[in-house]
Amino acid sequence: MYQEIDADADNDRGNAYKALQNYQKAIENYNQALRLNPNLAIAYDNRGFVYESLQNPQCAIDDHTQAFRLNPNSSDRSTSGNE
Repeated sequence: MYQEIDADADNDRGNAYKALQNYQKAIENYNQALRLNPNLAIAYDNRGFVYESLQNPQCAIDDHTQAFRLNPNSSDRSTSGNE
């Protein structure tokens, strides 16, 4: 349970860094979130949006695909990157 809470906090920090356009720190925080909870689909999606911003389409596709595999029925899926 604590790892899930920590993973959510790392995901939130990643979002804050993404908003500041500090993409390297954002990726670091999403990576940490995924180490703690490898099933956190939103962290894959968020990291994918960062990869899009960095013009790295293959990594973006890989992350968005993994997010979809983990949560194919999500009604929250969007292209805004603000999750």
